[in-house]
Amino acid sequence: MATAYASTVIDAPADEVWAVVRDFNGLGTWNAKFIPACEIEDGKAGDQVGAVRSFTLANGEHLREQLLAHSDRERFYTYDFLKHPFEGVENYVSTIHVVPVTDTNQAFVEWSVTFEDSHTWAKPWTFAMNLTKVPDEQGPFEYACNEGNYGLHNILTAARAEEAEIKAAAAKGIVKAPSAQDPDEGEK
Repeated sequence: MATAYASTVIDAPADEVWAVVRDFNGLGTWNAKFIPACEIEDGKAGDQVGAVRSFTLANGEHLREQLLAHSDRERFYTYDFLKHPFEGVENYVSTIHVVPVTDTNQAFVEWSVTFEDSHTWAKPWTFAMNLTKVPDEQGPFEYACNEGNYGLHNILTAARAEEAEIKAAAAKGIVKAPSAQDPDEGEK
């Protein structure tokens, strides 16, 4: 199965971010530009597995999605389509997940969806989109696929370590400039 993956870090604790997105009925609150109205059918709670949310996109398309799994402990929920306007889309499963970034007290957030579209694709694939708050006039934009990109993880880990060194030096009154090393030249 093909997978596209993207994520973001939000400058807020994971518990605060989860409090905003945990309610399956809250989609219209934190994504109001694209989802102007959303409601849970049959009086179920927004964290009750089996709940069905019904909403209309800004373009007028009506969708219904069912909550398949919900965990406050692990800060995620998974859902599928019951009704959608996308011809050929089958076996749709989507997950939103919030994880704490413990060294910075931020939140790592990801949303992904896997589905089959026999009219367009030869095999199932996954789309993922960051959940970064942006000005309303800015629409979504394409993110790069970094699945299995361990080099990126190592680069970011090294950058965080260097930032910590600079901060520690500054606390001692020492000015330390960020590294300007060319990665192709090796360590100097």
